[in-house]
Amino acid sequence: MKSSMGRDFIVFAMILLLAATTRILSAGQSNGGAAVDPVIAGLPATFVGTIPCADCPGIRYQVNLLPDRTYVSRLTYLERNTEFVDHGNWHISKDGKILILEGQRGAREQFSLRVADTLRKLDADGHQINSPFNYDLKRSPTFAPIESRTEQGTAAMLENTDWKETLPEPEEVTAGDRAIRPPEVGSPAVAKPVGTESIPASRPGRGLPMHSKE
Repeated sequence: MKSSMGRDFIVFAMILLLAATTRILSAGQSNGGAAVDPVIAGLPATFVGTIPCADCPGIRYQVNLLPDRTYVSRLTYLERNTEFVDHGNWHISKDGKILILEGQRGAREQFSLRVADTLRKLDADGHQINSPFNYDLKRSPTFAPIESRTEQGTAAMLENTDWKETLPEPEEVTAGDRAIRPPEVGSPAVAKPVGTESIPASRPGRGLPMHSKE
């Protein structure tokens, strides 16, 4: 009987262990599914493509996905010298089929995870866009950091600036009836009355004239 009770206990323990393992795996998949989806493996990653524009030749759309579940995106309107840079957080839908970008300005962008190297832009409700035009962003072979035009312009301006070290003008300090002029750079400080010339110190044999004794 003791042997039977022991076997029952082992079976019961194995059932509990299996249930706990299943719960842990289910929780991991519900947290975005990022760990098992091959599309977002090997981060950071850059996805880029040109999507349709109503009043310009197209919009170059770049999305950079980072390992800490943040992203940076840039929309460049071709032939209009206009771009918009945004950043925020990304996550995967519970079914593992949609990449969702939550921007800092409240914007929400959604992309279907079609194949390992392609994101297809969806409409505001997360549905496919029925259009003959391209809405795909392809994964780049290498990661390409995003800088705004303002940052690029500032860096170029600083790089092309001629720098010159300047020193403040010396100020005169008064001490009683004497004034001390700050020395030039590299010269020792000398205190002397204002408006007078320095008197050289007498040297042996070059003092006052000697009178001959009669």
